[in-house]
Amino acid sequence: MKKKENKIIPAQPDKKALSRRSFFHIGRRWIVGLILVEVAAVVTAFLGFGRKKKKSDAALSQPVDAGRISDYREDTATWFRKGGFFLVRMSDGGFVALSPACPHLGCSVQWDDSAKRFNCPCHSSAFDIKGSIAASPATRPMDYFPVRIKSGKITVDVGQPLQRNIFDKKQAAYA
Repeated sequence: MKKKENKIIPAQPDKKALSRRSFFHIGRRWIVGLILVEVAAVVTAFLGFGRKKKKSDAALSQPVDAGRISDYREDTATWFRKGGFFLVRMSDGGFVALSPACPHLGCSVQWDDSAKRFNCPCHSSAFDIKGSIAASPATRPMDYFPVRIKSGKITVDVGQPLQRNIFDKKQAAYA
């Protein structure tokens, strides 16, 4: 009796199967494509395409109603999202509206109520309640917006922040 030989037949490669080399070539193309998309997005953002248009000067010069004098305690700063400013009531009863942009590099300052000062998180500049420099590297005080008080109502003209070198009482509004 003869024994049957078991022949091992090698598997035939599937012509539709993806070779290892082809898989890595396709993967490399996808990665390069994603990198190019990211670079294009960064360049587009840097050049400012797609940036929202600024409001017209007429819309910016509309005064923002900030409420009544009695709404504010002395030595406080209140953030107004609508106009993008801090309304400060000083200890002498005057009001100053300050721009949140640090004059050093434009980072947004934050009010620290316990220290009664504005702090810049980017480069550690600090400003007192009137917006004057308390700690460098800022070289000038915070910009301000004109404040008007009429019949106990406070309005702030947020058209364009005004630069200053020192705090002057003329920059504040009093009842």
